[in-house]
Parts: sequence; C-alpha cells; structure tokens
Amino acid sequence: MSHYRLFTRLIKAGLPKCIIDVLVNWYSKLTSAVKWNTCISRWFIVCNDARQGGVLSPVLFTVFANMFIDEIRASGLGCYILDMFMGCIMYADDVCCLVV
Repeated sequence: MSHYRLFTRLIKAGLPKCIIDVLVNWYSKLTSAVKWNTCISRWFIVCNDARQGGVLSPVLFTVFANMFIDEIRASGLGCYILDMFMGCIMYADDVCCLVV
C-alpha cells in the first residue's frame, strides 16, 4: 500500500492533522534490509506496505483496502449480483478482483 495514497485518503476522511503528522513522521523513517543466510543488504527506505506487527497496521490496511474497493466500484467495472457489487472479494490480505 502506497503511503502517499494512504495519507491522502486519511486527509479526505477528515482525520485530525496532528494524527496524520504523527503517522507521516513515523512512516517516513521506515527502513528495511534483506537478510539471506549470513548476508545483509544495504538499508533502504520503505515507501509502501504497513509496519509488520504494528498495532495500527490492520486499521490502516482496512482504510487502504476500502479505498481500492471504492475505486473499482466507481470505475463501473466489476461483477454485480442483482444490485450487490461483487467485484472485489477479500479475506485478510488476499484479494480476488472480478472484472467483466
């Protein structure tokens, strides 16, 4: 999930600026490295994804996922059964998009 798009969505949702500022500060310092056997890569900045194991990560992922579903529905694509939108079926972080 793109941090920029997530923060934009939180602003549009009316989340107080002070909370968004804390999240931007927190996520702007997110770095990672890859370990393979005994080798460790250089550290790099992470611009996507939620903090693994973070307390807020499930909530932030839900906000991002809802934004994704809203965009699919608004595009006019997707599968409908009667009047119910079924264009995106999710379980945890697994996503199945049904586009016709």
